[in-house]
Amino acid sequence: NPYPDGLLDQDIFSRYKANHRYGLRLSDSWRHQPWLDTEWGASLGLSTNEDFNPLQPDYLQARLTWRQLLGDWQADLSYRVRRYFDDDDRRKASTEQRLYLALDWGYWTQRQQRWQVGFDWNYDLEENSSNWLLQLQWHGGEGRGLRDFRPGEIDFDTIRKYRARQADNNRISPVFDEAPVENR
Repeated sequence: NPYPDGLLDQDIFSRYKANHRYGLRLSDSWRHQPWLDTEWGASLGLSTNEDFNPLQPDYLQARLTWRQLLGDWQADLSYRVRRYFDDDDRRKASTEQRLYLALDWGYWTQRQQRWQVGFDWNYDLEENSSNWLLQLQWHGGEGRGLRDFRPGEIDFDTIRKYRARQADNNRISPVFDEAPVENR
């Protein structure tokens, strides 16, 4: 066995990645935003094996997503199903179903910097197993708001840009070089 388990990081290397070094992925996604703080989405995708044959794909995938902005919180819920087909690298077909939940909270400081705390949960319905991720991010924008992010990178950017401008970021602090006139 040239690839013994446990010796290589599975995030970087896996048998699947060794057997699928390249291929073609065809996908499309649809997004609908009925309100400024709500987004519904669906996507469908197909990935080929190394022979690039879309008529005998490696797997098909479908996903449904709901994103909701609730004040300073964002909640994401999605369901993904992926059907792997039997081929030279896989003895039998299998189906993978996953639920995803993400909660995110953002806070703007007086200096127009943003703190972000997030929790992601991923549940595999077939294996009855889950994993989760906690994250803490600091975006030191120095007054630039969300201008450092690519278009489409920030969910609900219309509302978030408005809230960034509304954060109290200007104040006048009196500085006296000498005592005020009335105290002389």
